[in-house]
Amino acid sequence: MKIKLCYLSTYPPTHCGIANYTYYLVNELLKLDQSIEIVIVAEKGSEKIKEGRLTCIPCFSREENYTSDILGLISRLKPDLIHIQHEYTIYGFNNKFFGLLEALKKENLRVIVTMHEVHAPYTPKDKITYGVENLEKNHRKLGEVVDKILVHSDLMKKQLVEYGVEETKIVVVPHGTKIMDENPVEAKKIFGFSENDKIILSFGFIRKFKKERMLIEALPKILDKEPNTHLLLVGSIHPYSSTNDVEELKLRKDLVNNLRLGQHVKFIEKYVSEDEIEKIFGAADIIVCLHDQKFLEVSGSLHLGIGAGKPIVATRIPRFEEVEKISPETTFNVEEEDKMIDIILRLLTDKKFKDNVAEKIKKYAKETSWENIAKKHLKIYREVLGLSSEEDIKSSKKIMLL
Repeated sequence: MKIKLCYLSTYPPTHCGIANYTYYLVNELLKLDQSIEIVIVAEKGSEKIKEGRLTCIPCFSREENYTSDILGLISRLKPDLIHIQHEYTIYGFNNKFFGLLEALKKENLRVIVTMHEVHAPYTPKDKITYGVENLEKNHRKLGEVVDKILVHSDLMKKQLVEYGVEETKIVVVPHGTKIMDENPVEAKKIFGFSENDKIILSFGFIRKFKKERMLIEALPKILDKEPNTHLLLVGSIHPYSSTNDVEELKLRKDLVNNLRLGQHVKFIEKYVSEDEIEKIFGAADIIVCLHDQKFLEVSGSLHLGIGAGKPIVATRIPRFEEVEKISPETTFNVEEEDKMIDIILRLLTDKKFKDNVAEKIKKYAKETSWENIAKKHLKIYREVLGLSSEEDIKSSKKIMLL
C-alpha cells in the first residue's frame, strides 16, 4: 500500500536546523520504503522540487497568516498523514497555530508534531512568543488535538507530561546523525593546519549564550601546556538573530585581538555547505559545545560532532543531555572554566582517554544514524495509520505457510 506523507517544515536552502533535519529524514525515508511518496509544504525560501517521489512546494511565511495558504494546498494534495516540524519562532504557539491544527483534524487527517524545543517554566521570558501563563494550557491542548508528539529527549517528554499531556501520546525519537569519516590529516591541510596541530572546534550559529568568549579566554592556559593548539570557530549569524548575537560577532574578534591570539584562532563566518561540514569536522580533534541557557531542545550541531566520532566537551544543560549520557566525564557546569580546561587538556594529551571517549561517541552515532531514525519514524507512521509493519506482514506470511 502506498503512503502519501506531507511534511510542514522549512527546507534547504533555508539556513535553519529544522530545514536540514527534514532534508536528512525525508531522503532516508525514500530510500527505506519504495511505497512512500513525500510532499513538503515548505516556508517560502525553500527550493521548489519535483523529483520522483519527492515534492517540495514553498507556500507560506511565518510573517503572515499562514493557515489559508497551508490548508488550501493540503486539501489539494490529500495526504494520508501530516507531520509538522514545529519550532515556536516559525509557527508560534497561539490561536493561529491551533487554528491550523483544528482545521487539519476537521479534514480527518492524521497529524503528528515533532517539538524541536519545549518551552519550560524556566525558559527565558523574552524567548517565549506567547503568554507565559499559557505554557501548561497550550501544551496540554496540543496533546489533545494531535495523534502523536515526537520529542528528542527524555527531559522534553517529562516536561510535556508535567503539563498534562497524555504520556502515551509522546514518543522520544533522538535527533538523527549523519555518519562522517573524513581523513583528519587531509582535512587539516585544507584549513592551513599541520597534522601535528591540535584543533578545537566550536560550530553553529553565532549566539551570545554560546559562551565562545569563555573558550577564547581559556586558550592561553591551554597553549601553556599544548602550544600547537588552535581554535576553529565556525558559524554565521542566524537569519533571525538578535542584536546581541550580531554584537557577539565583534566581541569575539576584539577579544582575540586583545589577547593576541590571532595566529591560534581561525574564524569561518558563513553558513557552510555539506561538503565543507565534513571537512571541518574531519579537521577537529575535539569539539566544544558551550551554552548557558537551559532550553529544552537537542542540538543539530552536536549531532554533527557525534557523527564525526570526535570527543565532545559540553556544558551540563538539557541541550547536551546526550553527552552526559555518553561521556559524563567530558561535561562540566558552565561556571567551571578550570574544569573545562582540564578536560580539554586531558583529551589533547591522553590518547587512551581520548580514544575511549571517541569509541563511545561512535557507538551512539550508529544507534542514532539517520537510517535508524527514519526506521523509527516509519514505524510510528504505520501505527498512527493503522497499518501493519513489514515485520508483521512477513510473520503473517510465515504463519499462513505453516
